[in-house]
Amino acid sequence: MHKFNPLDAYYYSLAGLIMLILTIIASQQIGYSAIIIGLVLCIVGVNLKSWLQMNTRAH
Repeated sequence: MHKFNPLDAYYYSLAGLIMLILTIIASQQIGYSAIIIGLVLCIVGVNLKSWLQMNTRAH
């Protein structure tokens, strides 16, 4: 059974908040902001993937 980690909830809520903000920004203006959103998503995706790999390796 996976032990509940408070950090998991923190990361998931943070990811949800980022997605919400990005959705609002994207609906406001598409173009220059879309490039920034793309970069942010890439950075977040890579960090999340490496964090998940470290997390699974730790258990």
